Amino acid sequence: MANNSPKVLQRRSLQLMANNSPQTKQLAQLQAVSNSVAASPIQRIVEPVKKNKVYSKDDAVTNLQESRKEGTNNITASWIGYIITKIKPKAGEVKSTYVSSFDTKKGGFSASRELPDVNDLVVHAHYKREKGDRDKAQVNSAQVKWADNEAGSAPPGQTKLQKGKETEVLGNDHDKVAIKAWEENPERHKMRMDAEAKKASKQEDESLDLDWMF
Repeated sequence: MANNSPKVLQRRSLQLMANNSPQTKQLAQLQAVSNSVAASPIQRIVEPVKKNKVYSKDDAVTNLQESRKEGTNNITASWIGYIITKIKPKAGEVKSTYVSSFDTKKGGFSASRELPDVNDLVVHAHYKREKGDRDKAQVNSAQVKWADNEAGSAPPGQTKLQKGKETEVLGNDHDKVAIKAWEENPERHKMRMDAEAKKASKQEDESLDLDWMF
């Protein structure tokens, strides 16, 4: 009897009306379509993910040389960037050093180190040191340059080594190797000392001239 009570009959009537409403039928149709798509054995065709081609060091060097011949600096820089970020060859012996200053507050020098198996390139690093602290050197900046044109500008683009990660290319002992090369460069030291002495002498002469004038 409880199931046939007026309240129960009223609820069933409302539920029946709701089930037969257009909105409910539309939702049911959409759900049926969704279920059939999910169960269908035909899957949506997706464009395959394009993987970057894996180049060997030889491939990279060949591409670097070819792009340099073509004179396309943007391509060249991208290949240099590929070499130093993907291949990361450890720099070898110091090829040459350039003493950029001599025992000043910004005392430091530059050192070019060869990249093994990449004869066209060198890592040109500028080291800074505190005055009087001759045993420690810290990389101020570093970039990859052409080995036969160290004085010239490097190709634009990915040629600078990321700050703080220079050791990935230079190696953990780069500062000691560079300092040793710096110490074994007496001719450049003498040139720099002469330049510093000439500069100091010129300043002294200018000071004497001022004393005489006043």
